[in-house]
Amino acid sequence: MSKCVIDAVDDGDMAEIWNTTEPVARKEHSCFECKKTIQIGEKYERVDVIWKTWQTIKTCSVCLELRKLFFCSYCAGNILEDLRQEIWEYDLDLGCLNGMSPQAISMISGMLEAVNDE
Repeated sequence: MSKCVIDAVDDGDMAEIWNTTEPVARKEHSCFECKKTIQIGEKYERVDVIWKTWQTIKTCSVCLELRKLFFCSYCAGNILEDLRQEIWEYDLDLGCLNGMSPQAISMISGMLEAVNDE
């Protein structure tokens, strides 16, 4: 299902340790991308990395779905802005919405509306 339209730029600063899991939340967390609350019982992505210090990056299922669909490689922190810019600069193939969750479609729709308002 991947469209892989956005190739994240690698700044050359690779992590020393990298561990990815997709647990179910036992407590509330904040999504690193959209800042929305990951509710208890929701599945999310947890990435533990060491760059200069230990970091844990938590991504909600909607942002994870968007990253897996549109990005060619792992990236964190700017996927919504990068996707919004992609929508602004290029025509997004709306056929890619087929098979996406209603929440992901809603997020893309909001981006399309924001771009049209600019």
